[in-house]
Amino acid sequence: MKIYTDIQQNTPEWINLRLGKFTASKAQAIGNKGAGLETLAFEKVAEVLTGVSAEKEYSNVNMENGNDREAEAVAAYELETGIALTAVGFIEKDEHTGCSPDRLINTEGVVEVKCPSDPIFAKYLFFRKIDPAYEWQISMQLLITERKFADFVVYNPNFKEKALQIVRVERDEEKIEKLRIGLEWGVQRKLEILSKV
Repeated sequence: MKIYTDIQQNTPEWINLRLGKFTASKAQAIGNKGAGLETLAFEKVAEVLTGVSAEKEYSNVNMENGNDREAEAVAAYELETGIALTAVGFIEKDEHTGCSPDRLINTEGVVEVKCPSDPIFAKYLFFRKIDPAYEWQISMQLLITERKFADFVVYNPNFKEKALQIVRVERDEEKIEKLRIGLEWGVQRKLEILSKV
């Protein structure tokens, strides 16, 4: 495992590190090992052959707000918990697999930060449920980093005293095993496709 702390997320260097790799942002497709994983294998092959990321550089106001607020969310988390977090660019498990947790907690945890719009934050406060795609993402981060837990941080400063929500997520070994199986299949499929194109 290699940890890149000198590269910032969403930079050209970070995008290049991810080329051809199965990453936690697509963990749900990997864990479910269906048609989405087949599509993902072809995307990874295309990235290897072209050097161009298959992920669209799509952005909207909500995503930009989320990116702008991440540092504020991290500061609020550190103030609330007394834990100093470590920024990380990318964590490479091997030449085929990696992830980009928002922060690391000492040697045992990761932090995943979401800064949703007001309506989505209100919905989260009401239901208190983590989106399944984020659950898969967290599980893959824990698989790759070999860490014990994740703190899922939801932040929106417009909600005053409820602005910061922290949920501790322990390793889900059942999900992690599904991810292992999906990654093994996806990597083999990627290599098979590469051998024939």
